[in-house]
Amino acid sequence: SDGTTAVIFDLGVSATFGDFGFESEFAYKDYDVDTPGADDYSIYGLYGNAWMNIGAGKVGLLAAYGSWDDDGGTGFGFGEDFTPTIFGADWTNIGTTTKSEYMAVTMLQLYGSLALSEELSIWGNGTYWMSNSDEQANGADDFWNDADGYEIDLGLDWKLTDQVTYSIAGGFGKISLDENATNAANGESPD
Repeated sequence: SDGTTAVIFDLGVSATFGDFGFESEFAYKDYDVDTPGADDYSIYGLYGNAWMNIGAGKVGLLAAYGSWDDDGGTGFGFGEDFTPTIFGADWTNIGTTTKSEYMAVTMLQLYGSLALSEELSIWGNGTYWMSNSDEQANGADDFWNDADGYEIDLGLDWKLTDQVTYSIAGGFGKISLDENATNAANGESPD
C-alpha cells in the first residue's frame, strides 16, 4: 500500500531425533518503494534453535540475526510473538521499531529447564544481543547504533491441574547505548 510493493520469502525447517531437536527459519523481504525521495531496500532474518532433553531436564541454544538497510533506514524485525526474554521484546522494543520486538539484532541465548516433580518445574536463560543498526536513510546514526545488552531470566511453574498452571518469573538485564551525539541527551543506559 501507499506506493510500496513487498516481496517476501520465508522458509522454515524443524525436526526431532530422539532427545535432540531443532527449528530454523530464514526470511527475506524486498521492498520496491515508489514514494518520491525514498529508496528501495531489502532486509532478512535468520533464526535457529537447537535443544537436547536430558532426563527430566532440557538445555538449548538459540541464535538469531536481523539485518539492517541504510537506504531504508530500517531493519528486520522479529515480530511481537518472538519473546525469548521477559523484558526485551515482551515489555519494550529493542531496536528502531514501534512494536514490542527485537529489530536488527544479533542474539545468542543459552536456556534450560528442569522438572522437579510432575507439578513443579524451574527454568532459566541467559541472553546477549548486539544491535546491527547503522544509519537512518538521511545518513544520521541510528539511535541503536553500536548498542548491546544482556538479560538473565529465572522462572518457576506450578501445575495445579491439567488446566491450571501458576507461573512466576523474574529477570535482570542491562542495555548499553553508544555514547554518540544522537544519544547524548538521553542520559545513562538503563538497567
